[in-house]
Amino acid sequence: MMYEIRKAGKQFRIYDRNIERYVGYTKHSLQAEKILYNLQNAGFEGEIPRFMLDRKGYGINFDNFDLSH
Repeated sequence: MMYEIRKAGKQFRIYDRNIERYVGYTKHSLQAEKILYNLQNAGFEGEIPRFMLDRKGYGINFDNFDLSH
């Protein structure tokens, strides 16, 4: 498994163990599980896009996106 969820306070952070960095975070455990599932089953081919890694050290805030699809 390349990705994992790490809980920190009220946040659920998605961590990429291959590059040892966070790719994003959310306040909702179910959303974190859904993101983790999608990353593990689809993921990225190649490197994670830079825009996901440059924000405050924890990646992007997934709460700002509609991930219901």
